[in-house]
Amino acid sequence: MFARSRTVSMLSLAFLTLLFSACTSGVTGAASLGNTARQVQSVAVTAFPQCTNDGALIDYDNTAGISYVEDSCVVRNGLVFRARRTFVTNGNPSWAPYVVNNQGRLAVLWEWLGEVPTAPVTAVDITITAPPNAGMVERTAQNIIFSYEDGLGVTQSWIEITVNGNAVPVVCNVGDSSTSCLPADPLPAGEYTVGVTVTAPSGVSDSEQVMDSVIDLPPDPGEAGKATLLGIDSDNDGVRDDIQRYIALTYPASAKTRAALRQYAKATNDALEESDDKRKSINNSYKMDRSQECLYFIFREKEGSARPAYKIRRKLDARILNTAERTSIFLDFDGQLGGEVFTTTPGKLIYRSCEFDSDALPN
Repeated sequence: MFARSRTVSMLSLAFLTLLFSACTSGVTGAASLGNTARQVQSVAVTAFPQCTNDGALIDYDNTAGISYVEDSCVVRNGLVFRARRTFVTNGNPSWAPYVVNNQGRLAVLWEWLGEVPTAPVTAVDITITAPPNAGMVERTAQNIIFSYEDGLGVTQSWIEITVNGNAVPVVCNVGDSSTSCLPADPLPAGEYTVGVTVTAPSGVSDSEQVMDSVIDLPPDPGEAGKATLLGIDSDNDGVRDDIQRYIALTYPASAKTRAALRQYAKATNDALEESDDKRKSINNSYKMDRSQECLYFIFREKEGSARPAYKIRRKLDARILNTAERTSIFLDFDGQLGGEVFTTTPGKLIYRSCEFDSDALPN
């Protein structure tokens, strides 16, 4: 009897330090304290007869259907808590979290009962799904996503993210079978090796890493980019923003291919802009021819055949001439070339058609 009175007294004294829940059945706007609990929907509660949950403990972050009446229980991080008191007020509590329903603001005061025994994790096998290895990501989309076996009970404390070998702070959304983490400080543009290590409390762990490039790209102009002939080129690099994004994100594995396509896009842009001048059109036609030769050279050297370059160029043409106005103006440009004779670069010298040093690019 004395011990029971002492427990109640300690509970009252520690009121502000106990765990408050922000989840309740039938309450909208509930917010989780974090995805930190092992899924234990089927754990027997014979060791906790104080709980009135019809024979099962409820994972704190999977509380659909639970009614927070006195003596109902939840599990968080393997710890069992029993609902001891609920509070409804018409004003904002001075503590958080809380939720709002039609009656006011509701929170639940929990009492710690004990721990749920769980089998130790004996194996961890993770797979990084983003960023792609040897791929490119924008500075605004640096999510690191990895998967693992369902039910391991992964928490953020198990996770370490490294960039070029150094641990970095991250904010993670941890799920039952996958996690998405975002660096607290976005990485600047550059080349990186991103590593993920997941270590269970039992000591078993697994590590994976990928190499990727973080790039700065202008925002997608959307329909606004189609409103004028030359579209939007916010960084004034001679390539429309939508085309710049398309090239970078479609061909992340080859810097040489991207450089050749950018050269072609610039030449085509000039052809559209100066289509009303015959002499400039002839000059721009030469520039387009040289850029095509450069693309063919890149593929011949890289894959042994220039054939894939034809298909890639046609796809880019469709992206560049994506409005009726642009198609019409390009036909005007083509009409300026009537009666002209154009020569090609000899095969041994075709590398000179590239306006960049292809040997200086990594792939």
